[in-house]
Amino acid sequence: MKRYLEYRDDKSEKFWEINVGGSSHTVRFGKVGAKGQSKTKEFDSAEEAQKSADKLIASKKKKGYAEVVDSSAAPVDPAFKTLVEDVIAAMRTTISEQQSDPELLELMMPKARAPGSSPPHRSPPSRVLRPCRPWPPPRMTRSPLTLRVPAVGGQGAGARGRSSG
Repeated sequence: MKRYLEYRDDKSEKFWEINVGGSSHTVRFGKVGAKGQSKTKEFDSAEEAQKSADKLIASKKKKGYAEVVDSSAAPVDPAFKTLVEDVIAAMRTTISEQQSDPELLELMMPKARAPGSSPPHRSPPSRVLRPCRPWPPPRMTRSPLTLRVPAVGGQGAGARGRSSG
């Protein structure tokens, strides 16, 4: 038997899952979306494992965890779902309007050709293209902020801070 619970508030989104199999149970927990940690505990019998699991589930529910029937289909806020649908509809409208705009089509595809015709032949560039400098630039071997402080009074680095007598 497998049970999945989640806790969500302003500061955190956590999950807790327990899987009872035979005379043991495995608890997996962590942040929602992460793999999390897991711990397995062995018992003398399957009844003891189930009793322990029920006790842990009751404890988690008392702390505010709610059971999610199918963790892959966690509940989605209806307002968010509506917002996403509205954005998708607006994008579709904008795209269809842009496709009928001849100036925009000319910018996107400067020389439109008839369907089924071959692409226009392009001559090679008149100048040789040279590769750019690599990005990001190569790492520096030494920090540019390294300060070199000369030894005071002719003493070596090992003699700093020692009294001479």
